[in-house]
Amino acid sequence: MIASARIVKPNTDPPSSEFAGLKRLIEEQVPQGARRDDALQRIATLDPKNLDEETDKAVSAAWAKLEKSSPSVDQYENILANVLQAIGCDAQGAPYVIRALLDRTFGRFVSGSPHSGRLAASFLDETQCQGARGLSEDEKAQLRQIIRDRASPAPPSPPAAPPNQ
Repeated sequence: MIASARIVKPNTDPPSSEFAGLKRLIEEQVPQGARRDDALQRIATLDPKNLDEETDKAVSAAWAKLEKSSPSVDQYENILANVLQAIGCDAQGAPYVIRALLDRTFGRFVSGSPHSGRLAASFLDETQCQGARGLSEDEKAQLRQIIRDRASPAPPSPPAAPPNQ
């Protein structure tokens, strides 16, 4: 079992419309003959009509078990940040990997997540993150903006004490 996978509300309904669309696409796009027959035979296992009730229950139970064993959001994001940091900070990818991660990565964290700011800060530390060497000033500014934008909001101040009368 993958301890770092996060499963939330899995859809265990048979994808009947998706199967029908795939089958229709093959029938319309693949010329008649052995290749079309082979393709249709290969996707036949995906046909919801071929699922028996016992298999369907087993699949649903397996997904439910995975959902229950999923890490919390914080645990998942911590694992994700650590993996992305290791990938981004590898010297062999400098600075191209971090550059690619800038556009795709930080939206994966929930709003106010401390992990996105920590990851951005690690990408700014060239002494500890060799993959950051060669980032442009614009990219560094983008990382600093991520730190500012995604910082956890300050906790609310306690209500003021009523004046003495």
